[in-house]
Amino acid sequence: MWKLFQSLRISLEETSHLASRILELAFAYRRPSTYDTTYIALAEHLKTKLITADERLMKSVPEKWILLLWEFQMG
Repeated sequence: MWKLFQSLRISLEETSHLASRILELAFAYRRPSTYDTTYIALAEHLKTKLITADERLMKSVPEKWILLLWEFQMG
């Protein structure tokens, strides 16, 4: 299991420099907390999409930032 986890190449990212954008997104899309918008702001910063299984999140923000898990394809 550990080798599988290591193969995912997960990295930790600092997000404090994104605080203004995180709050901006939370207010703009009426999110009750900054939890979701932290991930969205980070995906935007990294010029990628957030892969999620959260359909409610997907429906509440523009599709340009989100990809549903079951639509994700490696490659």
